Amino acid sequence: MKKLKFYIPVLAIACAGIVFSTTSCVDDNESQSVTQLRGAKADQLKADAELKRAQAEVEKILAEAEKALKEAEAERIKAEIEYRKAETEYQKKYWAEEIKKMEKATEVAIKKAEAELEREKANLVKAQQELAEALAKAAVEDPELKAAVLAYQDAIAKVNAHTAVWSEKTIRLAKENELLAGYKAGKNETLANDIRLKERDIANMNIGLENDKADLKRWQDLLATTDIKDIEKEIAKAKADEKALLFTDIPALENKRLQAEIVCNNASNTWYDFYDNAYNWRTGEVYTIAELNTILADMKANLATAKADKTKAEADFTAATSALVGLHTDFRKAEADKAKTREALDKAIEDRNTVYNNPSSTQAQKDAADAAVTAADTADNAAAVTLADKSNKYYDGQNKVDNAQHAVEDATNAINYLTEDIADMEAVKAIYKDESTPATLKAAYDKARTDYYAAVDAKDVKVREANSLRNYYWTLESAVFNGTYIGDIKEQQIERLEDAIASTTLAISNIERDIKELEATTTYDISTKVAEIAALTEEVAQEKLQMDAAKKEAAVAKAIIDAKIK
Repeated sequence: MKKLKFYIPVLAIACAGIVFSTTSCVDDNESQSVTQLRGAKADQLKADAELKRAQAEVEKILAEAEKALKEAEAERIKAEIEYRKAETEYQKKYWAEEIKKMEKATEVAIKKAEAELEREKANLVKAQQELAEALAKAAVEDPELKAAVLAYQDAIAKVNAHTAVWSEKTIRLAKENELLAGYKAGKNETLANDIRLKERDIANMNIGLENDKADLKRWQDLLATTDIKDIEKEIAKAKADEKALLFTDIPALENKRLQAEIVCNNASNTWYDFYDNAYNWRTGEVYTIAELNTILADMKANLATAKADKTKAEADFTAATSALVGLHTDFRKAEADKAKTREALDKAIEDRNTVYNNPSSTQAQKDAADAAVTAADTADNAAAVTLADKSNKYYDGQNKVDNAQHAVEDATNAINYLTEDIADMEAVKAIYKDESTPATLKAAYDKARTDYYAAVDAKDVKVREANSLRNYYWTLESAVFNGTYIGDIKEQQIERLEDAIASTTLAISNIERDIKELEATTTYDISTKVAEIAALTEEVAQEKLQMDAAKKEAAVAKAIIDAKIK
């Protein structure tokens, strides 16, 4: 996002270069025109300083908003990636909440910038009004200058109004574009991940279902058995089968699961390290090798530029800081000189009044007193012009220091980001053998994940079988020990298992229905968002055209003013 700047040209003091003369017949008190001119100078100096401060503040607000938006979007993208990696509902929920947090952070950044811009817009209007009043005082005796000042005021009002709207809509456009990129990048994959998690739920339920069916058959086979010795043999067999599972089958399957996990993690890391950096969030596709090389070349060129920018910005900061010391000294001296000339003018007026109030004063003495007032007034006017000039130069110097400091910070951040991004892209390039690499890496990851879940399921089948056997012989041992009627126990267990099988079968059916519904929505309709962005883009362009037109009007009026008051 380009930095946005309010266009607020600041005039030199309106009275600069205008020479006022007095005749010998002057009033005892300071003339209205002199008082008016002096007030215009002071008001214009104050308005000038406030306009410069407000302009710098607007730039700062927009720069901070841009930075906050970029940081929030970067974190949101990271959360999107982790969400797609999620293997459990808990992980999925956690990263979904993180995505919401980042979206909230973006919203907060936008609202903060909008509120601060609204505040500074009010300050700009206030300073603009004060400048208008100062200019009106200076132009009161010149109709042509007055007309130019009015035209200038009108043009600047238009510039500020269009710039305010332009900046606000530009920020909103950046946000909408990032949201659209998120829709394109994440929606289909998020749905695919949802489907995959539901398929895992079905797989787990099927393992439980098969286990319950095996357990049901075990109890059904036991229905015909009534002899206690046969029951004891059944208990012994269940214990032997459990032992074989616990000490032979399950450990062997756990080793296979561990090996499959290592392979899956390696394949996952390789794929996502590649994917996270090679994925184009704007197009929803992986970069080609040619595109990747172009991006790398651009990054390296940008890094070189950022380093050069930082070197220049540091030099500019040093120079501006050094120059500011002298500018501040000159400004303070001009203030002191202005105070002295004002004091001298007041003294000359007081002396002249004394001469005029003395009946014995000669005409020559009165003329000399008038000449002294004229000379003091001319000196005071010149001091006011000098003070305005030194003040403008000092505040310009302060802005240069601030701008250079921001430039150093921006360049430093750019260097850090680009250095990290280049390293990531170089790592991607190292494994990007040909155009089949993305598909190969993804297929390897998918296979490793499938093999891992197969190993997990194989072990889970045996663990559940061992648990069922344990519950089976514990129930039988308890019945024998307590003298409970075995027939009742058998019927209770069969009924329990039949209910569990029916419930699980229904749950699987419901999830399968959910999957079909999700599959029907895997394409996300973004046409509305695209249309909104197109309309907003056109609005931003129109505001820019009107802002530029108002700048030209202001430049024409300013040229007339400059010609009049130089």
